[in-house]
Amino acid sequence: MVILIRETFASGSLRWAFWAGPALDRPVRYRFDVKTPVPVTSDIIVEGDKFRYEQVPQGVADVTFRCHTHLFALLMYGRMKAAGAMAAGHLTIVRR
Repeated sequence: MVILIRETFASGSLRWAFWAGPALDRPVRYRFDVKTPVPVTSDIIVEGDKFRYEQVPQGVADVTFRCHTHLFALLMYGRMKAAGAMAAGHLTIVRR
């Protein structure tokens, strides 16, 4: 499943998850820090109305999402909302 998610990001197929909004004055780096059972650490960098995926993070994250692998998959494919995962204690969000 993790390989499928990485390939989906890398190919640009997950563009539906990101809607253009007002242009950002600087890039924002979102890190997904998934530890168990399959570790994943990857970044999504949003610049203006575009985004890019880094499988191997290169910078300091502005926001870090921490969760288990299955929840990462549910979030990435829109099967669970972040607010619900946070309320249930399954997702932690840390801002720099």
